[in-house]
Amino acid sequence: MPARSLIPFALCALALGACGGSDSSKKTTPVPPAPSGATGATGSAGKAPSRSGSPSSKRTRRQASRRATPKRSEVGKTKIVRGSQGQVRFILLSFVPKVPDHARSGTRIVGVRLAIQNFGPTLFSVDPPRQVTLIDSSGGRHSYERRAVSGGGLCVGGAVARPQRIAPGQLLQGCLPFAVPSRAKADLLEYRLGRKVASWRL
Repeated sequence: MPARSLIPFALCALALGACGGSDSSKKTTPVPPAPSGATGATGSAGKAPSRSGSPSSKRTRRQASRRATPKRSEVGKTKIVRGSQGQVRFILLSFVPKVPDHARSGTRIVGVRLAIQNFGPTLFSVDPPRQVTLIDSSGGRHSYERRAVSGGGLCVGGAVARPQRIAPGQLLQGCLPFAVPSRAKADLLEYRLGRKVASWRL
């Protein structure tokens, strides 16, 4: 074959070698570039995505639920306190939200009917007027209102209105009055015996 006729074949071979040829068995699919706004699993700043069930969100929901749930009254509940003298049982009999009385301006009188029983083997000394405290919805603490003690009506002082030495098995009853601000709500009653405290939600 004349040399001039081989020139086209040589040029074709060189062109195939420069382009690397084609191999159908090694096809690759080009990876498209990620969109400019796309992020990985950790978010745009490398932080894990927030989860609605995280501990902090659950805790917030529980706190909101507690605030929305009204606190239940403990009128009728029995509390037992054990001390060096033995043990005594307290029963919150009832709560009187308003006692007719000549209260000071800006205040009203409320009453708490309480029963105390000695469960011990010996005499048990109590002094309810000095040992009780009423706490209102604003956190104010109120002592027994001696001037509001009544011999009749909705809040009769009775045996709990003075210091007593309770015999074994003896039961005392009576009503303890308190003066609270007119717009405040009676929230909690505390009876303190030394370091022991019995409390009731009103």
